[in-house]
Amino acid sequence: SVLNLAGALSGSGETAVGATLIDTTVLNSVNAALGSSASSATSLTAGSVSVGAALTDAAAAAALAGGAAGENAVDGVATPITQDATVTASVGAGASVSAGAGGVDVAASDTATATNIGGTVAIGGENGIGGAAAVTTFVDTTTASIGDGASIDASGAVQVGATASENVVTAVVSGSGGGEVGAAVALTSDIVTDNTQAFIGQGASVGQSARPSGLSIAASDTTT
Repeated sequence: SVLNLAGALSGSGETAVGATLIDTTVLNSVNAALGSSASSATSLTAGSVSVGAALTDAAAAAALAGGAAGENAVDGVATPITQDATVTASVGAGASVSAGAGGVDVAASDTATATNIGGTVAIGGENGIGGAAAVTTFVDTTTASIGDGASIDASGAVQVGATASENVVTAVVSGSGGGEVGAAVALTSDIVTDNTQAFIGQGASVGQSARPSGLSIAASDTTT
């Protein structure tokens, strides 16, 4: 988790200028794999098989800028948060997997939260100008897969699942006052780009030698 706090306060008999910037960038890659390829196939026999990759991220930024001056007060706040995450769980191409006493579970999950808060107040005897911007960007790729040409046998269930969840809370406040000019601007922007996939590749076989109790392929993405 990442927590960033910052503040700026300025005062002057004539001109006061204050600014706060918090730039938060989180880059993550989580990979769990049963490696295999068409030219070098992997064979695995076990009671049960689980291949899982999970990522949980939390980022929070809060910034405040304030200023007061006899003539001019100018204050600004910017709090960009950027998260780029890749989560992958896979059984490779051409792999042969046999689970004689249980199931085969391939699961990838990504849970991300962001809280982005910015505020500014500018008060000038003549001019007061304040601006606040909170921008949150999520780019997440979550994939669970069984590769092309793989062979899967199990007595239990075969499950391939990818889940992604994003929660974004953004709040900005901008205020200003001036004897002649008072201007305040507040901007919020949330950009979420997700790619969530669960699949079994071409030419794969499931239950050729031992029929599984069930088969589930599921991908879900929830953004709030």
